[in-house]
Amino acid sequence: MADVLASVPAGTSRTSPRRQRRLMSREVVQAVADFYQLKVDVLIGPDRSRRVSWPRQMATVMLRRHTQLGVSAIASALGQQCYTTVVYGCKQVAKRREQSADWDADFKELDRMLLQRRGGVEFVRHSHAHGRAFQTVSKKNIEQQGGQNGRPNQ
Repeated sequence: MADVLASVPAGTSRTSPRRQRRLMSREVVQAVADFYQLKVDVLIGPDRSRRVSWPRQMATVMLRRHTQLGVSAIASALGQQCYTTVVYGCKQVAKRREQSADWDADFKELDRMLLQRRGGVEFVRHSHAHGRAFQTVSKKNIEQQGGQNGRPNQ
């Protein structure tokens, strides 16, 4: 089943304003499998239990966000037979993100991890940023403001 992932090309993010390294579909699937502590073969296998179906649905959304694959290519990358499974998975993730802060936090963490793998925005934890304590800000924003240690020059 792992050979299916190797044969599927991947693109760049649809929302990325600058050119970044392309993620392969197998990298996205591996990141999701690692996040949910599953093996890739289990994630792309036929198991329909909740412990596997939810991570698989998250993988469909992450593949949509971080590659230029169509729904049919995503379905084949995840070992699914029909593209409608991908569409359903994307809808379920959107629905659950609205219902639960935990699922939304998982989504955001996975998204951040994949952005870092692509060479996206790097985030730094500061004790003080933008007038609020313990906010996460990007290095790029700090450099644009000309500040050091998370504080703009005055």
